[in-house]
Amino acid sequence: MGTGTRVKRGRIRRNPTRKAHSRPTARWLVLRLAVVLLIMLDTLRRMTEGVRPFDWVMLVVEILVLAIIAWECRVSARHRKRVRDAKKELRHLVERGQALLSNPPAGSADWPQWEHAALGLIEDAKRYLQRQSPEALASFLSEPDWEHADHIRRFHPVLDLQHLREELSNRVDNLHSIIESVDVYF
Repeated sequence: MGTGTRVKRGRIRRNPTRKAHSRPTARWLVLRLAVVLLIMLDTLRRMTEGVRPFDWVMLVVEILVLAIIAWECRVSARHRKRVRDAKKELRHLVERGQALLSNPPAGSADWPQWEHAALGLIEDAKRYLQRQSPEALASFLSEPDWEHADHIRRFHPVLDLQHLREELSNRVDNLHSIIESVDVYF
């Protein structure tokens, strides 16, 4: 048996005073780094023995190609992260919109609060899309004849509720279409 183990009732058990998964100490990490560094230096020394100038040029070209590949991978990873973050934020906005659409105001007393929440959602979406993608903002705002809603709101609260529900529904549908083609916009 090795050190740190003992037999009890036919089974091998570890020494309870010794940690099963201890982390390497700083000294151990420095030692590992030193060994890897020595191996790398020895490999570089062997590579450069008797190297002609053409070999150096080829080595530099290969390093440049690897740097370009690494740059492209970084750009691609940043784009994927931006798309993933945009989808997350847009889904959150869609969920808020769907919650508002599924819970319309029951009476005239609830109307101002619901209207404030709906208009706030639309403004939040506009601000987010304006910061992230002007093309997505244009797609979000592409609705016919909603400019006249302000004068209707002052005179016809019932019609205004219907128009605002329709506008909110259209805006949520626009957010859905933006999510479906998020790679184009972000």
